[in-house]
Amino acid sequence: MTDWPARTKAFAEKHLAPLTDIHEMDALPEPIWQAMADEGLLALSTPPEFGGTPIEPATQIAAVEGFVRAARNAGVGGIWQGHLHNAGFVINRLGNDTQRQRYLPALARGEIRMAVSISEPKVGAHPKHLTTRAERDGDGWRITGEKSYLTQGPQATVIAVLAITSVENGVKRYSIFLVPKGSDGLSYIPGGNVDYLKPSSHCGLKLDGVRVGAEAMLGPEGEGYDLLGKPMRDHEDLVNLGSRFGAFAAELDVLKEQAGEALTGEPATRFGTLVAALNGLKAMAASALEAGPGSAKAELLLLDMRNRMKAMQAEYGALVETLGVTLPPRAASLKRDLDKLGDLAGYVQRIKLERLAAGW
Repeated sequence: MTDWPARTKAFAEKHLAPLTDIHEMDALPEPIWQAMADEGLLALSTPPEFGGTPIEPATQIAAVEGFVRAARNAGVGGIWQGHLHNAGFVINRLGNDTQRQRYLPALARGEIRMAVSISEPKVGAHPKHLTTRAERDGDGWRITGEKSYLTQGPQATVIAVLAITSVENGVKRYSIFLVPKGSDGLSYIPGGNVDYLKPSSHCGLKLDGVRVGAEAMLGPEGEGYDLLGKPMRDHEDLVNLGSRFGAFAAELDVLKEQAGEALTGEPATRFGTLVAALNGLKAMAASALEAGPGSAKAELLLLDMRNRMKAMQAEYGALVETLGVTLPPRAASLKRDLDKLGDLAGYVQRIKLERLAAGW
């Protein structure tokens, strides 16, 4: 049986750690992507019948933790986990037999890349405010609208686009469409001020009557938001815990290296408190995984973990200042990435916390 945590750590040490400017890159170099494919890293959420080698979520979290810790870069962990999420959570879960056969083997081999497009300018992913529409056109559909913050959009071969297909009693009903790169009417635009998590890239989309056939619909008509938009955040938060754990562990590694003998007394106690907090989060993650993505227990644990991680990151920054440490550029970029991640999708967090307050 393959020891994936050890294997991914070794891969990152060989291929990623030597890239001293990875935190400045606008895209992951193609030779690294191909090396990940050759190593089997892109097939870990694909069923065996489609050429994959699926692993359990707990193993996946442990694998990406070591990968990111060795790479000292959270962006490349996000690229990898996003690919596995799109293959497993999106295509394998929602696709029909034809779609799974068409896309999963190619995703597992790294021959195609995929992005998910939900958010729109100024409104984020809030379902009440999204406006991109798909209208029937013969036996297919025409999609019109604008999307933003499309992670890995510039590299995507196919894009899963969420669009309104009907309105029932004032409620928008959404469907998901697989839109190939290069489709007529599809153009790329700047995707907002996303200047962190490099080498992950972002863009926006303009869809001007983009036509797709009936076979492009992913999942049942009208159920796209319930099947993808609503559960995606919790699923992503859960599987991306490994990347967060690895990035924070890398921060602690750097701080210990830079502080040297100054890490004694009260600063050492604070450092140990952060180590204990990280291990506590891992225990909470195990409980969330056992409960399962989308469960009420997992949602509560993820809410609490998100708050704890933000507090841990703030304490890490304070300890850096106390010790008078100047972080090397790569480590400073990693800290900035984790600072930014603490605020990502904050409105979703607020809605959930307000719901808890109302129900108390």
